[in-house]
Amino acid sequence: MKQRDDRPWDDRPWDDPNRRQRAARKIQRLFQALARLVN
Repeated sequence: MKQRDDRPWDDRPWDDPNRRQRAARKIQRLFQALARLVN
């Protein structure tokens, strides 16, 4: 399998604060939608 240097997924992507923030927002939105479905 060829490694792609432009996509270092194995290189701990969670160290990137911007990506972490985006993921947190996405999870937050997901939970809000879930809560709306449940209620």
